[in-house]
Amino acid sequence: MFAYIIPVFLTIAVYYYAQHSLHIYNNPTGKYIMSILPFLPLIAMSVFRENIGVDYSGYELLYNNIKAGIKTNAEIGFEFLAKLIIWGFDDVKILFAIFSVFTLINFIIAIRMLSTDLTFSVSLFILLGYYNLTYNAVRYYYALSVVLLAYAFFLNKEYKNFLIAVIFAACFHKTSLIVLPVCYIFRNRSQSQKHYVYLILMAVAAVILKHPIRYVAFKIYPSYLYSVYDGGSASITNVFKCLFLLMLGICFYGIVRRNDTLIFCHKLNIVALILYVCCSWLPELSRIGYYFNVLSVIFIPDLVKEMKSEMNRRVVSVVTVLGACLYYVFFLERTYAQEIHLLPYRTWLFHLNQ
Repeated sequence: MFAYIIPVFLTIAVYYYAQHSLHIYNNPTGKYIMSILPFLPLIAMSVFRENIGVDYSGYELLYNNIKAGIKTNAEIGFEFLAKLIIWGFDDVKILFAIFSVFTLINFIIAIRMLSTDLTFSVSLFILLGYYNLTYNAVRYYYALSVVLLAYAFFLNKEYKNFLIAVIFAACFHKTSLIVLPVCYIFRNRSQSQKHYVYLILMAVAAVILKHPIRYVAFKIYPSYLYSVYDGGSASITNVFKCLFLLMLGICFYGIVRRNDTLIFCHKLNIVALILYVCCSWLPELSRIGYYFNVLSVIFIPDLVKEMKSEMNRRVVSVVTVLGACLYYVFFLERTYAQEIHLLPYRTWLFHLNQ
């Protein structure tokens, strides 16, 4: 466990120092460099891992099937990259390394673009488990990182770039297309009050149209039908996280409704809550919900930054950080389990089991 805990907290400490002590951190030229540099040790841990992640061997098999010319259910982007690696280096470790580097860099750049407090946001990205979960489902988490970048384009009203980013993400995981209709609904801020009516209708539709939605879902991913994943996958932890964000959004709605990023995050958190509560029968539901509640790492720091009351800032910050630290410890305890398989940490550089 300490193989993760020590570098994680050292990384957070470096971010804090850079943000508060280095002039280049806020320099337009150096801000992205200084955003990525402190994260390099954690990127290296992901790059050099071996047999870490519940589907590590599954991706090795997928790679070998593509190499053998066997038809797979992988998206075109993943197949193209795998074939390129097979043609060049023919080492599956290169595949994991490329996904590790670009997934995590995408996340950090997107957080830098969206957040007003990079250290706080990166800390939540790590402590809420998102960093470690990128070791699993490498196609999905790469798509998620591109979607987070797409949200930055969307909030800057760069709709063409937003659309290109989401379509590119879908080349690695088709589920990312779900963000297109949701963002289309929320594109017009002048209709903000109507959006809550749409959210209510979405919840009702999720209950009433269960069978048609399942039909469409399994048409997209037929391999999930009657599999171990076809039984629902709602996470009570994700529900509580959504409820906490909803409570913050309601308590400080006066701040939230005046800020484009905050109101967008608030509404997408409600979408995630609807999915977790009303669509628990969908396979791999947590992954679908992450497209919307990953913005929690932006919402809380930006909300705290906008608060005028020093007491409110301290209370929300302390409660959030303590809760996230406790969550991370319990999360790491669970990662010894075969269904997560992130511990003990192993690397192909040298022998290490921690």
